[in-house]
Amino acid sequence: MCRKITGESGLSAGPCTEALSMEAALDTRCPVCLDNWDSAAYAMPCCHQFCFPCIQRWTSTRPQCPLCKQGVRSIIHTTGRKSTGQCSGF
Repeated sequence: MCRKITGESGLSAGPCTEALSMEAALDTRCPVCLDNWDSAAYAMPCCHQFCFPCIQRWTSTRPQCPLCKQGVRSIIHTTGRKSTGQCSGF
């Protein structure tokens, strides 16, 4: 459970703030290798984003999303176009 902690500046800090900043950092990094996006790919149908080599390697041993554990039916590789970080129903 998150607790609101207010410091001298009047800004909230604490576990929720740390979790949100970690989540924001992961938006620009692969959740498997924690590097910046190498060549982005989406696990389908859940649309979670990973580096293509990471999700390819992961699903070769476990055919499920590393984040939500949903079965991965296919991988959409975004080669040649800029990834927006959002799955748009390829």
